[in-house]
Amino acid sequence: MPLIAIYNPVCGDGTARAFFDDHVLPLLAQHGHTVDKLAGTEHAGHAGEILVDFLESTSGEVTVVLGSGDGTLHEIVNHLSRTTFKGSRAGRLHSRLLFILVPCGTANALFSSLFPPKGDPSAYTDTAYRCQSVQSFIDSCSPIPLRVAIGTLSPPPNVKKQPKFTVSTVVMSTSLHASILHDSESLRSEIPGMERCVSSPGRKGFSNATRQIQGCSHAEQHKVVQQFRQTSSRIRYWSRADLRPHHEIFRRPSRIHLG
Repeated sequence: MPLIAIYNPVCGDGTARAFFDDHVLPLLAQHGHTVDKLAGTEHAGHAGEILVDFLESTSGEVTVVLGSGDGTLHEIVNHLSRTTFKGSRAGRLHSRLLFILVPCGTANALFSSLFPPKGDPSAYTDTAYRCQSVQSFIDSCSPIPLRVAIGTLSPPPNVKKQPKFTVSTVVMSTSLHASILHDSESLRSEIPGMERCVSSPGRKGFSNATRQIQGCSHAEQHKVVQQFRQTSSRIRYWSRADLRPHHEIFRRPSRIHLG
């Protein structure tokens, strides 16, 4: 089975490549698994491009060792959903795509839900803990389906725009929460950890969201707030059952099921 390793060099604290070189790749090699291609992302959306190029040059099931946070997986899933394959995969149903998750991002929400850390919070940085999905692959554990949701983002009724669609695997945010998360990215180099999401509301995200209502009359403030609420309430999700068997994650069986 073809095996590709993709890492995001700027996610989290920027140590994804070093963690792969020091731990992930040696662990795979120790158990006889050769990585056919190792690639680092260079720009937003690049992970999806790398994977599609690899898929079009191979056939059958493919396993992806992904060293990143939740955002890079989100980019991959969205890129795959928009891709019309060429080469040997043109016009054919996709084969199963298996993911080995290596948590290198800030929150790593998906990985944490599959492998809940036990005891001290320092477990998040423990090498053995971070390599659990890799070890599950080595131990030939059965993967579980990756549930995919398609969200429809509709604008407020007074805005004449077409709805936007996006594919999600972890969470979708809108309005104030989305503003906070978006603006916290500018603090990544200064605060690489989760602390920037706590610090940013008072510094950027919250001020950007509230700037729209400062200096407005009461009626205008009410209108803006209603627009936020309408946008939030008009998000719709549904599962794509036909995608579930084709995108899977390596983990050990437990009582926790993704979805």
